[in-house]
Amino acid sequence: MKEKIKIFKEKLNNSKFNLPVRFILLAIVVNLVVEMFSRRSVVEGLKFVAVNPLCFLYGVLLVLFTMSFAVLVHRKVFTITLVCGLWIVGGVVNFVVRGFRHTPFTAQDFRLLKYAFKVAPVYLTNAQIVIIVIAAVLFIAVMIVWWFKAPKYKEKINYFKALVVVLSCWFVVWGVTGIGLSVGVFARNFGNIGNAYDEYGFAYCFSNSLLNSGIDKPKDYNEDTIKEILQKIEQLESENAEETTTEYVEKETADEQPDVVQGNKPAKEYPNIIFLQLESLFDPQLLKDVKYNGVVLPTLEWLYAYYPSGFLSVPSVGAGTANTEFEVISGMNLDDFGPGEYPYKTVLAHNACDSICYDLKNYGYTTNAIHDNDGTFYDRHTVFSQLGFDTFTSIEYMNDIEYNEIGWADDSILTSQIIEVLNSSEDRDFIYTISVQGHGDYPVDYKIKDTDIKASGETIETYVQPFTYYINQAHQMDAFVKELIGALKKNGEPTVLVMYGDHLPAFDITDEELSGGNTYTTQYVIWNNIGLARENEDIEAFQLTSHVLDMIGINGGAISKYHSTLRHSEDYDEYLEGLRVLEYDILYGDKDVYGGELPYSQTNLQMGHKPISIKSVSNADNHFIVIGENFTEFSYVMVNNEYVDTIFSSDGVLLVDGITLKEGDSIAVVQKGKDGIKLSSTSLFIFH
Repeated sequence: MKEKIKIFKEKLNNSKFNLPVRFILLAIVVNLVVEMFSRRSVVEGLKFVAVNPLCFLYGVLLVLFTMSFAVLVHRKVFTITLVCGLWIVGGVVNFVVRGFRHTPFTAQDFRLLKYAFKVAPVYLTNAQIVIIVIAAVLFIAVMIVWWFKAPKYKEKINYFKALVVVLSCWFVVWGVTGIGLSVGVFARNFGNIGNAYDEYGFAYCFSNSLLNSGIDKPKDYNEDTIKEILQKIEQLESENAEETTTEYVEKETADEQPDVVQGNKPAKEYPNIIFLQLESLFDPQLLKDVKYNGVVLPTLEWLYAYYPSGFLSVPSVGAGTANTEFEVISGMNLDDFGPGEYPYKTVLAHNACDSICYDLKNYGYTTNAIHDNDGTFYDRHTVFSQLGFDTFTSIEYMNDIEYNEIGWADDSILTSQIIEVLNSSEDRDFIYTISVQGHGDYPVDYKIKDTDIKASGETIETYVQPFTYYINQAHQMDAFVKELIGALKKNGEPTVLVMYGDHLPAFDITDEELSGGNTYTTQYVIWNNIGLARENEDIEAFQLTSHVLDMIGINGGAISKYHSTLRHSEDYDEYLEGLRVLEYDILYGDKDVYGGELPYSQTNLQMGHKPISIKSVSNADNHFIVIGENFTEFSYVMVNNEYVDTIFSSDGVLLVDGITLKEGDSIAVVQKGKDGIKLSSTSLFIFH
């Protein structure tokens, strides 16, 4: 017996035997640490190992595969340290990210890195930012020192054998992945990305988000399949046309006058269409066992009772405004894209996309977007041209803005912007409005005021202060909705106003704590003054525009028609698969649905619905004055193509101190945001 133990110890000390064992043990430890950070709990990390051992071991396999690249270099110890360190950093980042947005860290977040720096002060305290910066610098410094200090493999590397090792590891990963997908251990696409990370682990889900983007080519994708879908749409359209006819009956609804003023615009048979996407808005009354000393959303609750409404299934919770926006505007299902993907940052960066804007242009509508936040956020200043918008008015084109205590614009500014857009065009208008006031991070040290609406209950006892802040911001947003509807009534044009929350706020709310819907649903309501029938229906965000167009009697494009005719199909899975085929064809395929060529192209997007212009420029004592129209606090003067310090005096006057102009100097006024990106510029004005 002693001899056998001695032999085992000798084998254990043998480097050839010991090294693989050490690698495996190290990978197990690294993956366990990553899961503990990712789940924000030591206990939950251990629980994952016990409940989902196959998924945990697959994560270990992925860590081992990345470690295998060390065989290709002389600095093996350094490489292994770096690889393990990066995995742990990923877990730590996920720990931080899930703390404030409730959706996990994915590879797609690297595309949003520039925005992370912009919003970091909102979600993190100065101390937390300092700690993160110090930790990052320390990690880099340690890696640099370790580069020089770590032992170096001095023997000649057999690159053929080393490559065989790496490829063998890759083959094992590939094979296990295929088996796991085929037997249902893993999923390629995630309907709920947060739950996917909890079920499959950080290593698998993050790797999937790294390698899986866009829409996978459907197995049955070909021209014949597209023809079958189009024929089915045409057949159902004919059947529906025989059964029903769309007729507008202007009637007195809950608060409307009997007669609707049509206004002076052409295309009188169609109303203005306004979509109002309300940041993080949901009805707090849906929380069980929570009591309030006032009504948080009096206007919206009244609207829910008297106008078409229902629950709206959205693609994210706590964050992801742009993806709800994408689903609504395009009618496409985000579940068909890669995990955590933002199409604004991927396919729409270079491709025009079917949308409600292009649909409505066929009916003479002008298409406008309004957002009381930075125009460059999610690259909207470039993406909106791919979606068919004519104008985009971001915060850089607004005056008289008020901000809440954590720095987001009050949504009340949007009323005047919407009315100005309606009055600025001769045609019917489509206006997609994105609010921001309800944005987090909600302050944990919020000082509750006597005038605040207050909440109490076991459900919210761990976050009473931030929740109180939130419900009072929501109350103000509700007041804005009331003000907007009043302005639209006064405007007198036939109008359909679609309002909905983009996602739930970033609180630890569970499905069990809600009396209606779930954490992936908000509510929508359709106020109108054209007498639309009150039909309540729970729908997906990607079905909303089609639903609205159906109510109005407007035929949309390929995607919209597909929803109109098939979203009530008995075989819902078949309906979703057909939608995926259309999406692939339009964005990545042969465009067979359009006969092989897109019928639309990106628009020449005008930033701001009111053009900014220079009328005159004059010198004064050691400064010069620019007279013009529609200047804002984000207007900057350029002299001979160089920025100069600019003083905003009014929407018609800018001052530049300490400089006088010379004959022939060129002057322009540029709109740029806090990130310094130029959004638009006036024509050059030559000083004489």
